Amino acid sequence: MNGKIRQKFGSTIPANIRFGAQSDAVFNHQMEDFMTPNYETVDNLLKRGVNVTVFNGQLDLICNTLGVERWLKRLQWEDRDEFLNSTKTSFSSSDQSQVWGFQKGFKNLKFFYILRAGHMVASDAPWPALEVVKKITGTA
Repeated sequence: MNGKIRQKFGSTIPANIRFGAQSDAVFNHQMEDFMTPNYETVDNLLKRGVNVTVFNGQLDLICNTLGVERWLKRLQWEDRDEFLNSTKTSFSSSDQSQVWGFQKGFKNLKFFYILRAGHMVASDAPWPALEVVKKITGTA
């Protein structure tokens, strides 16, 4: 955001604003929640009918795809088994020349994993990330 994006937006973004400058403060504020399971929170959201979307960069070493899939298997949501047994499908570039990732979902739980992306999905794979956002918001 501090490079090409800042240049493109020009003076719209004030010079004193630096993207990423808040990351230490955010991390410190959330430290007590770092690396703690939150199955109950997600189960509660799903039970209440809230749409939950999980997305993951396939190359993420911090939140790896296999770990995320195992995490999803530990949910106690009543429709978990239907979600786990739902069909995984690919999504691709508009010209179908490149598979961008895979998706699956059941009722109000969706899971996307994006190929050729690490922990910073939007930076690593911007077009696939945008496609996921469109799918989440129903504008795809």
